[in-house]
Amino acid sequence: MMTRVVRLLTDLTSPRVSTLLRRRWRRLEDRVALELEADIRRIGGEDALPPGDDATALAALARGYDAVRLEMFRTIVVPWLDTLRPLDGARVLEIGSGSGVAAVAMGEQGALLWGVDADREGVRIAERRCHAYGLRADFRVANAVFLEELFPAAQFDLVVFFASLEHMTHVERIPAMRAAWSLLAPGGLWVVIEAPNRLWHHDNHTAHLPFFHWLPDELAFDYIRFSPRPPLNTMFKVRTEEAMQTFLRYGRGVSYHEFDLAFGPSAELDVVSSIADHRRRSSLLGGWHVAKQLGLAYRFESLLARLGPGLHPGFFEPYLNLAIRKP
Repeated sequence: MMTRVVRLLTDLTSPRVSTLLRRRWRRLEDRVALELEADIRRIGGEDALPPGDDATALAALARGYDAVRLEMFRTIVVPWLDTLRPLDGARVLEIGSGSGVAAVAMGEQGALLWGVDADREGVRIAERRCHAYGLRADFRVANAVFLEELFPAAQFDLVVFFASLEHMTHVERIPAMRAAWSLLAPGGLWVVIEAPNRLWHHDNHTAHLPFFHWLPDELAFDYIRFSPRPPLNTMFKVRTEEAMQTFLRYGRGVSYHEFDLAFGPSAELDVVSSIADHRRRSSLLGGWHVAKQLGLAYRFESLLARLGPGLHPGFFEPYLNLAIRKP
């Protein structure tokens, strides 16, 4: 009985997806899906690994994760973005395009796609994935710091940092944020999705430890050994420059402080929406999110909002999911 109640509340408080968006979802034939699976294994080098190898299991887990991400992007992120600026015909640049899951979800809605990622293997998988879905996209292997060298200014309607800003080092973040801003046409949207909030009391992204976001990088590197998450808890023993770079790539929190440095005072930015806004407005029960309002998360967000007046509430949520309009 309790399971049914929880499921019902989840359905009622989840955002609704329009029929038009659902009709545009593309499904792969079984044969094409199997061919895509084989190509991803080959590109990732998984076929060369011995059966039962840990890397094989992790790769299989990643593919399952991609399926979950595609569903999430279709049902939550794309409906949100589409309310801010119709994706059909929109020129979209994705920073950290990864394996192309987000590109598929946006491309099937008619977006014109460009993507940048520093991982060559990921770009090859993204290209293969989009091809399997019958979508065209221009992916580039590059660090986002060099965006202005890759694209003309004022070219895009949306620039999307999807689960990528947290994987950049401090010296990369601000230049990448500014460069992406320069590529937006007037009225365009600068979007960040799933960036773990440095202000949050628990790191659910990397270490799975309380207060980990608050630690300086050197202390966090040494303390990662207490993480319950293998293999991170055994990887980082000697703090060399190379080891520190690898550690930072696993993901460190982001907060409004980077936005202050990149764009000016965050309180003056035209933050048009957050995913939380969309969920409240588009779910059947509107603003009534029972589990959240009775829980620690809601109380902690309220505390942060009182301590940082004048900022958009999205800057105080566990993850930053914000859209900022360029004047």
